[in-house]
Amino acid sequence: MANNNDFSATYRDKLAPKAIKRLVAKMQGLEYITQDISEEIVDKNKTISIELQTEDFIANDWNDVTGIQSQSFKTNTVLIELNKHKEVTFELSDVQMREVQTQNVVPDLFNNAVNALAKAQVIELYKLYKKVYNFSGTGSSNAFKTDDIFEGEKILFDVLVETDPVAAVTSRAYTDLAHELKDGSKTSDATSENALRNKELGDIANTFVFRDQLLKDVYHTAGTASQAGAAWTVDTALNAAPAGSTAIDVFDGSLNGATFLEGDLISIDGHDQTYVITADATAGAGNPPTAGVATISISPALTEDLTSGQAVTVMPSHAVNLMYGKEFAVHVMRQLDKSAEELGLGGVGSIQQNIVDPRTKTSMRMESFRDPKLKTHFFTFDVLFNVELLDAKYAVRLLNS
Repeated sequence: MANNNDFSATYRDKLAPKAIKRLVAKMQGLEYITQDISEEIVDKNKTISIELQTEDFIANDWNDVTGIQSQSFKTNTVLIELNKHKEVTFELSDVQMREVQTQNVVPDLFNNAVNALAKAQVIELYKLYKKVYNFSGTGSSNAFKTDDIFEGEKILFDVLVETDPVAAVTSRAYTDLAHELKDGSKTSDATSENALRNKELGDIANTFVFRDQLLKDVYHTAGTASQAGAAWTVDTALNAAPAGSTAIDVFDGSLNGATFLEGDLISIDGHDQTYVITADATAGAGNPPTAGVATISISPALTEDLTSGQAVTVMPSHAVNLMYGKEFAVHVMRQLDKSAEELGLGGVGSIQQNIVDPRTKTSMRMESFRDPKLKTHFFTFDVLFNVELLDAKYAVRLLNS
C-alpha cells in the first residue's frame, strides 16, 4: 500500500525541480526587469526596500577608438510592497504519481498550475501598458513586423539620448543591425529573426521585446471616442491648455456621451509627443457639463501650449506588445513564510518546501499532502511578488501595422 513516505522523494527530486524550471521558462520577460531577488522569507504584504542599480557613463570620457573610459554605478532606493499573491491547488491520484515515479511523466494539471503562477505575474507586467504613451505601428490586429520593432527602438533611443550619452554610440550599432535584418543579410528565417529581435536588439539597445506566450494576443479596447469619423479638437473655451498641463478639454459636437478609457492613446496635430489617457472620461459629463466636451487626463504633461481647433486623434482598439528597458518597471519576489495549517492542507505527513532556481533565484512554494483513504495527493503552489512601474517613458507599445 502506498503511503506518504513513498512519494516524498518524488515531490522533492522530480516534481520540485520540474516546477521551478517551468516557472522560470514561462516568466520570460519578467526576468529582464527582476531586481534584488533574495532568499529572504517574508509574510504577505510586507514592504521591502530595494536598490535599483544602473550604469552611469561619463560623456566627456568617450573615445571612438578605445570606448568608454569612465564608468560608475548609481543606485536608486525604492519601496515595494509584496502584495501580489497567487495560489493554485490541484489533485493527483496515486496512479498519476506512480507514472511520475516510474515514467517521469508530468500530468497536465501540474504544468497548468505552474503556468498559472507565471501568468499571474506576466499579467501584472502587461497591465502597465495602460501607462505607456510611446508607440509604433498603426494599431491593426496583425502580428507586429520588424519595422515596428525598429521604430520602437528609435523611440527608446531618443529617450536614452536625453538621459544617457552612451545611447548615441549604441545607436550606431543598432542601425547596422537594423540594416542587416531588413536587407536579409543577417537572416531570412523568421524564427531566427524573432530570436534576434529579442536578443541582439535587446543587448544593443538594453531593451526587451515582449510578446508573451501565455497571454497570446492582448488587446486594448479603446473607448467609443475612437470610432471612425470622430473629429475631436482641442477646446480652450473653459480651460486653457498651456505646456505642463496634465488635463485638456476636447470637443466633438456629434459625439456627446462618447467615452475615453484609461490606456487610450491620443495624438495632437502639430505635436511630436503622443499621450495616454490616465482616467476614464465621458463627453458631456464635465464640470460644468458641456455637450460634446470631454475633460481628459493625460500623461506625460503637455510639451507645448495648445490652441482651440487643433485636431486630436484617438487610437482605435489594438493589439498590445511591449518593448521596454530595465528602467521601465521592477519585478520582485520573495519566499513565503506560512505554516501548512494556514495553507489549508495540514495534517500528518504534509510536506512544504520553498523551491528556488539556483540561477535566477526565482522562488515558489509547494505543499503536498496525501489522503490514504482517497489515494489522492493534494497540492498547493503559490508565489509572492509584485511588479511596479518605474518610468513609463522607457517603454513602447508595438501596435502592429
